[in-house]
Amino acid sequence: MRAWARGRLLWVVLGLLVAATLGAGGAVAAYPDSSVAVYTGCLNTGSSGGQFNNVAVSATTPLKPCNSNQVLVHMSGGTVTKVTAGSGLTGGGSDGVVTLALAGGFQLPQGCSSGQAPKQGTSGWTCANFANANQSCTSGQFANGIGSNGGLTCAATQDPSIWTANSGDFVENHDQGYTPLTLSLPAGTYFVTLTGSAYNTSGSNLDADCYVESSYGGPNFGGTLAADFSPGGRAGSGIAGSGIVSDTSAFSVSVACYSFTDSNALNLTLSAIRVGTVTDQSP
Repeated sequence: MRAWARGRLLWVVLGLLVAATLGAGGAVAAYPDSSVAVYTGCLNTGSSGGQFNNVAVSATTPLKPCNSNQVLVHMSGGTVTKVTAGSGLTGGGSDGVVTLALAGGFQLPQGCSSGQAPKQGTSGWTCANFANANQSCTSGQFANGIGSNGGLTCAATQDPSIWTANSGDFVENHDQGYTPLTLSLPAGTYFVTLTGSAYNTSGSNLDADCYVESSYGGPNFGGTLAADFSPGGRAGSGIAGSGIVSDTSAFSVSVACYSFTDSNALNLTLSAIRVGTVTDQSP
């Protein structure tokens, strides 16, 4: 009976120890998210080593100064003491749960549409259009621009458009003016040429001048004389003149001739070729 009682007492004691252990384990909390405490105390290193006493809630000072057989020890419920946000980051901290994030000026936009990509501007990053990669035109076409969505635009090459007119033979007498040719042109830039020949049909000297004029501002080519038929005698004379003319609206180009002697016969051809960009490389 005593043995049974002794055994029963032993099981009661073990049960109490287990209960105490479980209770103590239940009281242990995980690392706190905020207000993390730091403890400072003294750890015995002598014959009673392993004991921790004079503990104070302090990051630097124990409850009492440590003696020669003790070392200063710090304990805390966290493993990181401070996180500092560097360049381009925000957040950080020295207590509890801390986070880091990209600063506003370093964040890329997430709403760019197709054909767009982030582009840095004076006020941060924005979406911008760029030429898409790996694009090409089909056979017989050439690239002529980039669309608003970054796509390559292509078109077939256009042959030059040419306007031309010939006057046939006409005769001018002294102090007589005549406009034998006029070209009506759409808006654009043109290379204009004037070619022809002249001779005197009587015994007078050949003497006539011809100018190329445009409808938007008087004589073209800065008022330069396009042809001066005055070689003397009845001998024939050739003409070859050219220049650039342009306008943003439809306009006309004409040839105006004036005779200083009688019986001057002329035959002229006026032509205009539409061109693109004109580069002046005059010295």
